[in-house]
Amino acid sequence: LVRRNRGRVRRRAARAGNRNVRLEQLEFRTSARAVIAGTLARIIEPPISQTPSQWGAENLVVPDGPRQFERWDPTLTPYVLEPLDKMGPDDPTNEIDIRKSAQTGFTTLALVAIGHSVDCDPAGGILLVQPTDAALADFNREKLQPAIDKTDALARKVEPQTSRAGSGSTTYAKKYPGGILTLAIANSTADLRSKTKRKAICDEVD
Repeated sequence: LVRRNRGRVRRRAARAGNRNVRLEQLEFRTSARAVIAGTLARIIEPPISQTPSQWGAENLVVPDGPRQFERWDPTLTPYVLEPLDKMGPDDPTNEIDIRKSAQTGFTTLALVAIGHSVDCDPAGGILLVQPTDAALADFNREKLQPAIDKTDALARKVEPQTSRAGSGSTTYAKKYPGGILTLAIANSTADLRSKTKRKAICDEVD
């Protein structure tokens, strides 16, 4: 009788163990499907639509000035918001001309427009034009590159500068998924010739 009971207990334990294994396998398969489905959903989910000014307020780190390395605050220069948002992909405006005085925040407008394009609307590339080679070098060294380095959304996407040609960004060509930000000077036909870009930003060009 004792031997028979022990045999029954072992058989019941074996059946229970098999059920637990099957349940664990089922739970594993279900959780794996959920993980895969969630990953695919994040990949194909369209990005949240943001105007350039909304993107700048959430992301852009100011590279210089009294608010250096702080988040850009659009309320300090509210007059730049209208022309800035007209540079977004959802606005039908094709060309914007601005007459302004010096040091009024419009260079930061250019940085926000560039950052928004790189992060949210990258297709087609960007051409940034400065009046002289010295102005272009200063802009890149003091404003553009620090903004890219300090703004997480841009640092993740713009390829770093490397010593090997073609493997990364350069001083005058910032590579990112979907395009290249090309820096050029206004008085160089070689810089401007044969450049096919979806957007062009000209800073202080007469």
